[in-house]
Parts: sequence; C-alpha cells; structure tokens
Amino acid sequence: MKFKKFRADNMAQAMEIIKDEIGPDAVIMSSKQVNKKKGILGLFSKKEFEVVAGYEEHKPVKTNFQSMLSQERLPTADYAGATATNDTELAGSLDELKGMIARLSERVDHAESPVEKRYSRNVMAIYRNLVKNDIGAGIAEEICAQTEAVVVNRKANAGDVAANLLKDMLGKPQPIEHTKYKQRVIMLVGPTGVGKTTTLVKLAYMLVYQEKLNVGVINTDSFRVAAQEHLKAYCEILQTDLLTVYKPDEISDAIKAFQDKDVILIDTAGKVSDDLGYRKDIEKIVGSGKIDDIYVTLSASTSTRVLEKTIENYKFLQKYNVIVTKIDETAYRGVFFYIAKMSGMPLSYVSIGQNVPDDIKVVDTAEIVKTVLGK
Repeated sequence: MKFKKFRADNMAQAMEIIKDEIGPDAVIMSSKQVNKKKGILGLFSKKEFEVVAGYEEHKPVKTNFQSMLSQERLPTADYAGATATNDTELAGSLDELKGMIARLSERVDHAESPVEKRYSRNVMAIYRNLVKNDIGAGIAEEICAQTEAVVVNRKANAGDVAANLLKDMLGKPQPIEHTKYKQRVIMLVGPTGVGKTTTLVKLAYMLVYQEKLNVGVINTDSFRVAAQEHLKAYCEILQTDLLTVYKPDEISDAIKAFQDKDVILIDTAGKVSDDLGYRKDIEKIVGSGKIDDIYVTLSASTSTRVLEKTIENYKFLQKYNVIVTKIDETAYRGVFFYIAKMSGMPLSYVSIGQNVPDDIKVVDTAEIVKTVLGK
C-alpha cells in the first residue's frame, strides 16, 4: 500500500480531493488539525486538516470494450464450417457475455457509492444513523473519517469515538452566568418569527422564580404595538419592571435606570437579519459597551439554506451564544450540529414549545448525541 498526504480547509473538502486524485478505494489512515504555513514560523495562522490516505497502486485499466471483454476471458467461437456445434458454442458465449455485463454493472453501481467502501462496518452504521437524523453528508463524513482514523490507530470503540467527536462539535453549553448583586445585561436578537420575545419571557420566568433574581426587561421593539402589549402583559404577571426605548441611543439611560437589577434582559425587533438599518441599530446597542452577553435565537424548523444565510448575516456580531427554538416542530436533531458548525458559537438553551414556565432548558449535548447515534 502507498500513502499520500493531503491538506484542506475542512474534512469534507479533503475527502473530495482524495476521491478525485486517488479514487473511491482510498483509505483514511489519519487526520489532524495543523497550522497553515503562513507568516513568520506559521504563527497566527489559521487551522487546516492534514489527512493521510492509503491506496493500492493498480495497473492502467484498458478503456475499450474489447479490452474489458478480454479481462473476463470471453471464449471465442470458431465459425469455420458454420456447424451446429459452433452455434451451440456461440449461444454459450452470449450467455457468458450477459453475465459479464451484469458483473460490470455491479462494479459501476459499487463505484458510485464510495462511502460504502471508505468505512468499516461499524463506522458505516454510524454514518447511516447520522444522515438519517438529518445531519448533512459533509458533516457526517467528517465525523466518520475522524472516527475511522482513531479506530484504526488506537483500536477504540467506534461508537464511543463518534460520540465524543459529536460532543466536541456541539461544544460546552453556555447558559446565562449570573451572580447575586453583580449585574448582567443580556440582549436577545434573531430574525422574524423564531419566537424571540416568547423565549425572553421564558428566560425571565426562570431567572425570577427558579434563580430568585431581580430582573428588569428593556423593550427596543417600538414598532409593533402587539409585541409591546404581549411583553407588558407577561412582565405584569412576573411582577418584573419593563422599560421601552425608541432609539438605540436611549439604551444606556434605560440600563442606568435598572441599576438595582441583578439581570437585565433586552428584547429587540424581529427583523430579517440582512436589513442594514436593523444591523446598525444592533451595532449601536452593542457599541454602548453595556452589553455583557448576546443570544441569537434560531428556529430548528428553518431550512438549512435559510439558516446558513441567517448565520452569515450575523457575522457582524463577533461573539454570541445560540438559543435554538421550536425544536418540537422537527423530529430530527441534526440541526444542532449544522448550527454549531456554521456559526462556530456555543449553544446555550433549547426552547421546546409555547408553555412559558417550563418549555426552555439548557442544551443537553449528551442527549442530542445519543439521539443522532440511534441509541
């Protein structure tokens, strides 16, 4: 067996390069993240994947149809004399030709499914479970390639390896960090229709009744009367003070007015994330220097295409945590890995339904991993 080293920005890209240069029979021997060799001694460089692939060197395959027939050792009929015996031989040759064509078809079908040949049986079972749970093929292959390499090199259990790699991808949950009498200012942002205001109310309930904290709510969504009334009604039930600001410049004064609060929750307008005016308003609030944590709310029922665009549009926020809403509207958990992979930001909470007191909890990465692995 021969070996060849490849480098790429991610595992999915590495797999494509290996498949193009070596073919579907290549075997991943090892993979690791390394620094790109840029700058002085590689300092401050980005990470990339270094993958070692093994392969068997084959002789060039004849491409014309007659050559393929000769590899199958197709008997030729002797037509001299055109006897009945030769007719029988010809019939036998035709039957063998049909069989040979069927075998060639099987080879083509197998070659069109390179994933089946790339992984061992146990890892292949993991791959199928991941795809079944709506984890994209690219992420599934990245996890399985790393799993295969560890299994081969360390003789480890494939399920345990995959579970740990998946947990690493989700990262450590980042719920609200709060300390009594040390104020924490938290802002929620998110596109239209993801349940951001309802999620804020659920957080407020949790902080007031479970954590016994003094909470204040600031509303910056002054354009929708219904949203203001909705938030006002809940704050009255929670006996929580509510302030509404009408422009970003007023946020500092509102926070100052709540100086006696342990936690301040800021609700923002639900607008499309590529709205330039909306983005400038959010940047002004963040630029006030008063915000400790930002939570971006994303819906689990959103298509991956829309999620990708939304996450891309929130790149102007250099640091934030993620709340995944409406997980009761989808039967699969692959969306968590897609969000974690695309955003590179930690997950914090999941919102399950419309029941305000109970339907929010800290992300349980172990439970999610167990589900996508079919356990």
